[in-house]
Amino acid sequence: MATQVPPKKNAAFTAFVGLVSQANTKVLQGSPTLASGDVTVSIDGGALSNLATLPVVTPAASKSVKMDLSAAEMNGDNIIVIFSDLAGAQWCDLLLDLQTTARQVDDLAFPTVSGRALDVSVGGEAGVDWANVGSQGTVVGLSGTTVKTATDVETDTADIQTRLPAALVGGRMNSNLSAINNATGGVTAFERSTRAIVEGTIGAASTTTNIVTSSLAPAAAVADQFKGRIIIFDEDTTTANLRAQATDITANTALGVLTVTALTTAPVSGDTFVIL
Repeated sequence: MATQVPPKKNAAFTAFVGLVSQANTKVLQGSPTLASGDVTVSIDGGALSNLATLPVVTPAASKSVKMDLSAAEMNGDNIIVIFSDLAGAQWCDLLLDLQTTARQVDDLAFPTVSGRALDVSVGGEAGVDWANVGSQGTVVGLSGTTVKTATDVETDTADIQTRLPAALVGGRMNSNLSAINNATGGVTAFERSTRAIVEGTIGAASTTTNIVTSSLAPAAAVADQFKGRIIIFDEDTTTANLRAQATDITANTALGVLTVTALTTAPVSGDTFVIL
């Protein structure tokens, strides 16, 4: 049976009520007798008319009365149902005001029905049914057959960049560079500091304290110009034990031979490093 709470407009509705005994108003009437004309309905304040289906005691011989209203009888915002014993001696009058709603929980999530905003998978997961959403873009349903991939994102990003006015992009870059520079020559100073970093490659016949280089960029030209600086071997250098190892330079020749505080392993030809 479909959800009954809250009552839905223009949809059949079932509810159970209890009728208070006239003989003892502290208890409900057992097996109340209902006859034609005892139960009437009014739609949005309209004229009262007999309920199409006369309520019945359910379960039998109990104090519970089952009331069934048709879709037509529920086609209003306020449905008034009046129980009044025409015989006048068994049970007390009862008035019910059923305020209806256009949609219920069933219309939101379960089961999958055309026109509903959410669908529920067999496993119970709820998701948006884009096929039921007006003016949707790419359809992304519970099946997940169409989704945004990394390539889609890259394409969208490139499209956004293409659509941005060149003046706006250039202006933003200039603004950011100005912020970094902060009118103190910061960018220029940073660029100059990188020129002092020297890249090099080990030549033949090196020891743990005497490093023969096959190349330096920029090349050594003055004795002891690297004295006091630090040599660091690259993470991907040939000699594994030297990777990321650092030591200080105590002297160097103009031809690029470096004297250093002893390394743990002698470098071999082809090892690479930087001097900071």
